[in-house]
Amino acid sequence: MKPLILIALAGLMLIAVPPGFAQTAEPEPGKIEKFEKALQDTTKRETKRETKHESRDEYMHCDDDEAESFAAVVSEYVAIGVFGLVGYLPGEEEPFYENRRTLFPRYPYVVKDAGIYCLEDSVTNGKLSAVIVSADYFQQGLRLKGEEATVRVFPYPIFDFTFNYTELVEDVSYGKDRIVLNSYLVNYRRLRLPGFNFYWGMGVKTIRGDRYYRGFAMDAGLELFPAKPLSLSYNYTASDIRNALVSEHLARVRGHYKKLACYIGYRTLQTGRQGIDGMIVGWEAYF
Repeated sequence: MKPLILIALAGLMLIAVPPGFAQTAEPEPGKIEKFEKALQDTTKRETKRETKHESRDEYMHCDDDEAESFAAVVSEYVAIGVFGLVGYLPGEEEPFYENRRTLFPRYPYVVKDAGIYCLEDSVTNGKLSAVIVSADYFQQGLRLKGEEATVRVFPYPIFDFTFNYTELVEDVSYGKDRIVLNSYLVNYRRLRLPGFNFYWGMGVKTIRGDRYYRGFAMDAGLELFPAKPLSLSYNYTASDIRNALVSEHLARVRGHYKKLACYIGYRTLQTGRQGIDGMIVGWEAYF
């Protein structure tokens, strides 16, 4: 008899509970939402940290002249090395470029040793300007996908203008979450060898999601052309978005056929402890 009474009481309790009392758990936030929240949190945290450091530095001092002198010497040599890497070394034309101009071939591997650059007289119809266009598809898991387009304009072999558009879309419980990133960069092509090139640059990065962000950006990258028809490339971009660091890594392996190339790669986007990363597949065209 007692079990029947308990069952009846339980039923009455369930009936008496208001409809809005028992609610489902909050939906798990998606990768894009977590990334944007981390960007907001990191921005606030870095601002507080800067204030704390400024207060602490007011009480710090150093009276060791020998240490300061040694640090000055080391800094001088480091500055020379950094300038040689990112700037210019007197007389480098002879060992690097054989005192010949660097030009753009019609496309990579038009001759055996040509990458996106070639030395003057090594190919016919070498150019002083070029345009490279690429587009790819990004995916992380089943819910997060994206598209990216990049245009690199080379008015002259020594520098380029790079424009990048990236849109990421994620399927979430309430529909679709979207974030758009744009980069506008000017790159100095530091080394322009036929089989290898290295560059660095700076510009502006914008991020548009629930909010709009804009900040200073710097990038650096390299491309390696080991043997036809393959090439490897890597690019790193660091952006200062309201005192928060947003870092991007992009690595690709390309297969070339005349003026076209197909590639696969991996891309990461991170701020704070939250990141978005996944595989990419795309194509590239040379003009």
